Amino acid sequence: MNKKVLIVSYYLNLRDTDRCYTVYNYFKEKGYDVEALCGNYDHNSKKKVRYNLEGVREIEVIPYKKNMSLTRMISAVKFAFDVVKLLKTRTADVVYVVGPPNSTAYVLSKKLKNTYLVSDIYDLYPETIPFNKNVKRVANVLGFWWWSHMRNYAMKKCDCFIGSCKYYFELLGIKEDEKKKVVPLCKSNKKVERTEVVPNDKLNILYLGALTGNYDFEGLVKMLSIIKEKKDVELFIIGEGPRKEWLLNELKDKKIKYNFMGRIYDDAVKEEVMKKCHFGFNGFKENVAIALSYKSMEYMSNGLALINCCKSDTWNMVREKNIGINYNHGIINQVADEICKLSADEIFEMQKNAIVQYDENYSYDCYKKKMDRIFGQPVSGVDR
Repeated sequence: MNKKVLIVSYYLNLRDTDRCYTVYNYFKEKGYDVEALCGNYDHNSKKKVRYNLEGVREIEVIPYKKNMSLTRMISAVKFAFDVVKLLKTRTADVVYVVGPPNSTAYVLSKKLKNTYLVSDIYDLYPETIPFNKNVKRVANVLGFWWWSHMRNYAMKKCDCFIGSCKYYFELLGIKEDEKKKVVPLCKSNKKVERTEVVPNDKLNILYLGALTGNYDFEGLVKMLSIIKEKKDVELFIIGEGPRKEWLLNELKDKKIKYNFMGRIYDDAVKEEVMKKCHFGFNGFKENVAIALSYKSMEYMSNGLALINCCKSDTWNMVREKNIGINYNHGIINQVADEICKLSADEIFEMQKNAIVQYDENYSYDCYKKKMDRIFGQPVSGVDR
């Protein structure tokens, strides 16, 4: 009889960069009997969804319109307790919780007994919210500390804690051991080979992803303003979000060329855009705790050099493996000058290096090897 894994995730997106979907595919390929309990709400479109995927059951959740809202928090907590009710009629060898939200693993770590429980955190919430230090102090007084507490409690009580980058382990003050593992985010094995140097008499820079408050669009606009005084530059934008109007107005005001394409999910279309680009912008607000992003993997898998301010994991890779240029918020002028001085051959070398590092660190094959080290041996739960 096949082992059974029950995956629990408030979020699910049927794309190769989605953590829950990756976990689902991994266990399917390993021959597990897989069932997934997932919320029926899409975070990006703010609409109800049906997945039509074998073994996936949609859990009715409370819809929310604002990412930062009490309704969203209540929705997450209700989801956790609804899952607990469903688990009373189910058995599994492994219960694998993908978070955030942190409330799911917290509630299950209190309710589940004698079942191997995994808490997989791909985003360090609420640390990734772009608050400055003073606002974060106020937020903690108002109860935000509880969301960190729930994650940390589950981390201590579960049988296996998985984090998506080394930086999260640094912030949490923990080290890898038999029960705590770093398994990076990943994308598919597919990668685009770079065989030709893209002329850089005109620089093409891509921003791919959500247009929200986490990202350093102020720094991007400042950087592009400086670059355009020295050479021709164009920004390609694939994505949507609440900061769209602000960004487009700033680009118009500064007379910066741009091509806004909205959301694109077709990989073939995105590949055509990326073929003509030199860099992918991977900039986050200074106070956001991010060390690895899905957008950076998409850039790297398509042979784009990074303009990066992500911390730790990605910062070190850019510096040590020559896959792009790091910047921080105090040296944007210098970095813009450095980008302008790069030759087409130097950029091409960065692009080739990015593909190699993607393949060695963030491909699906790499992910499977790390997961095999955890689940390639018998597992059993403890009595919590």
